[in-house]
Amino acid sequence: MVSLVEARPQDEAAATATLPATLPSTSTVPTTSSTSTTVTTTTLAPATTTTTVAPLAPAPPGFVEAVQAALADPRFEAATVGLAVWVEGLGMVVSHNAEMALRPGSNEKLLVAWGAYGVLGATGALLTEVRAAGEVAGNTLAGDLVLVGGGDPTLRSTGPHSLDRLAQAVRAAGITYVTGDLVVDESRFDGQRKAPGWTERHVPNFVGPLSAVAVDFNVHRTDPEYLAHPALGNLNLFRAALQARGVTVAGGERAGPAPEPAPVIAALRSPPVAGLVAQMLTNSDNFVAEMLLKAVGYYAKGLGSWDNGVAAVRELALEAGVALTGRAADGSGLSRENSRPAREWAELLAVARDQPWFDSFLGGLAVAGRTGTLANRFLGTPAAGNVRAKTGSVREARALSGYLTTAGGRRVVFSLVVNSNPVPVAVIAAMDGLVASMAASAA
Repeated sequence: MVSLVEARPQDEAAATATLPATLPSTSTVPTTSSTSTTVTTTTLAPATTTTTVAPLAPAPPGFVEAVQAALADPRFEAATVGLAVWVEGLGMVVSHNAEMALRPGSNEKLLVAWGAYGVLGATGALLTEVRAAGEVAGNTLAGDLVLVGGGDPTLRSTGPHSLDRLAQAVRAAGITYVTGDLVVDESRFDGQRKAPGWTERHVPNFVGPLSAVAVDFNVHRTDPEYLAHPALGNLNLFRAALQARGVTVAGGERAGPAPEPAPVIAALRSPPVAGLVAQMLTNSDNFVAEMLLKAVGYYAKGLGSWDNGVAAVRELALEAGVALTGRAADGSGLSRENSRPAREWAELLAVARDQPWFDSFLGGLAVAGRTGTLANRFLGTPAAGNVRAKTGSVREARALSGYLTTAGGRRVVFSLVVNSNPVPVAVIAAMDGLVASMAASAA
């Protein structure tokens, strides 16, 4: 784990629910077999599609039958369904197209959570600094004032966590006049504003352009100049904040690295990483996901890029016993280049329970019928208040991966991914019915 800055206490309540120690904690699938149950479906999948719900370990009585009946829902017709289910003490008991790489939508954010906890740490924080590139004499800085970004996705222009607070700190340091330029240093991240596989409509409709210095989610302007250089565009907001606090910068605005040494005269820490991850998971926050993945890449590999962030997550997963074979092109799940088998999502969730950050991770997932993206789903079913999961929703994909407890007291890990072009709205109800059937099982 890389130490970022001085740790602050978590501001997210840790979940008390955990999976029993008997849940398998590696990616090894038990080899015990039993009679497979054939399910006939019509799909758009290639000829290699598996249409068998095959228990890979002895399943509790009635459990597989309930899954079989749910998969026969006609609302799944003309769609490809991938399903992997682990059951407490047994391992993988259901595998339906579980080896087929499917587009996961926002299930991609589960990878970011792994990276954020494993590299940044639950109590770590991302730092935005203001540095003096020159000598300070009296109230004058003879040189440049540099805004250095650390990838904080929550920085605002005004309010308690904002450019205004940084400007206030500059004034409190005694500086009222800067002879040089106002400079922005976004060198911790690469210059890629859009991930591979994003379309033109994704930015800024679904996520702001990426930069290590991000303000107001980088969506307060939509002109081409800003979309190409958001960090530079954010300097206008910082200049206004400085002026409002009585600090004048004589020079212009430009991008560039802060020279070394350049003393820090003001700094602002992000909320703890655990809080950022919870916001990302519960509400499926695209911008937080992309910023965190690049921050993971910076602290793990020296440069904040999608490739470096994904590489760090792959290494963490392999250390935990899961060899990831799918394709990850971004952190939010918007990219059309993302694909991964349902089995890998289930394995990641199964081994997550052995990680020291599991309670925080579990507490950050949306709760069925209660919070976030699941607040209005599973109402009045055995899954309500029971299922904790990450949703996924893009035109070609719907996904739901998480944890539940059966009516019989068995703890379950599952990943359900549905692909079609487009996915019919009715599929969501069919997915919820399948997951609710597992929750209702007396197994």
